[in-house]
Parts: sequence; structure tokens; C-alpha cells
Amino acid sequence: PNQNITNVHVAVMLGRALKLDVSNPPDPGYKDVPKNHYAYKEIAAAAEAGIFPKGHYFYPSKPSTRQSMARAIVVGFNLSGDRNVSFLDVPSSNEYKDYISTLASNEITTGYTDGTFKPKNELPGM
Repeated sequence: PNQNITNVHVAVMLGRALKLDVSNPPDPGYKDVPKNHYAYKEIAAAAEAGIFPKGHYFYPSKPSTRQSMARAIVVGFNLSGDRNVSFLDVPSSNEYKDYISTLASNEITTGYTDGTFKPKNELPGM
């Protein structure tokens, strides 16, 4: 509980919350997630659902960031936003800007009192 939330934690949590089918998901092709990884099926199902982008590496032990969690939640729960919410530290060039705005539009986050979102901050455990 005192460790940062990692990518594998996000895959498992969202997989369970969304009740993703983990019985036989297609191989996501991540070079760093062998089929004998304890959360292989959850990671593969999350990748198949689009929660994580396709690529060569998943980085299962890497701490997840606020911006990557925004993407995972928006994609996983198929959220859309009805207003544009911006933050001082999320420029239009940030590839996660729309996900962050959608999360804020749905009042899932409000950011910080100073008008920032701190997109690259790691997610602390509880």
C-alpha cells in the first residue's frame, strides 16, 4: 500500500472493474510481459480493450502517471466530455490533453488548487 501504483496494477484494477474477459485474450506482443507473468491475461485483456496503447513494451513495474491513468480511465470507461477543461501545465501539445480534459469534464478530477494537473506525477499507493 505504500508503493506507487504501477502499470500492472492499473491493468489488474481496471480489468476487474470493467470485468474484462481474461479467459483467452490475444497476445499483446509486449516484449517485457511473458506469458507466464502473473498478470499476463489482465495485461493482454487491457491492451485488447485499448486501455493501454499497443507497442513493443508495457513496462509492468513502471509507476503509472496521472496522465496515463487519465487515458486508461477515459478509454476503459468510454468517457466523453461535454466541455474543454484546461490546466496550466497541460499544453495543447501534450498527447494526453484530451483524456485529462475529459476526466475533468466528468468531474473525476479537478486538478490542484493552483490550476495544475501535474500530469507526469506518479500515482501514489494508498
